[in-house]
Amino acid sequence: MELELETSPESAPFLMFTCGSVTLLPVIDIQAFALLPTSSDRKPLFQLRVVELMEAIFNYYALHTLYTSLNAKLEEGFPLPLPRDTHLNSLELQVHEVNETWGLGGKL
Repeated sequence: MELELETSPESAPFLMFTCGSVTLLPVIDIQAFALLPTSSDRKPLFQLRVVELMEAIFNYYALHTLYTSLNAKLEEGFPLPLPRDTHLNSLELQVHEVNETWGLGGKL
């Protein structure tokens, strides 16, 4: 009997940028089906949520491939959209922790 694996996202992935890191948390379901030999029907066998596995795979890929190409592009720079006749000098970008309840900084 043949086995068929079907992957699908359970929800949109959670992407978070923090100082010094990027975290991607995809929520993926993998469902296994047995292909019945006498017909084209599939019989569901089991379903897995593979967040930690997908996160580990993505982190490996990001560390060895994505970060190097992204850093190379960022070193080149890119223009920021600005209102007409506005100029920025000595710009410094800082990443702040985001509190889900209160927004940036977590203060009332």
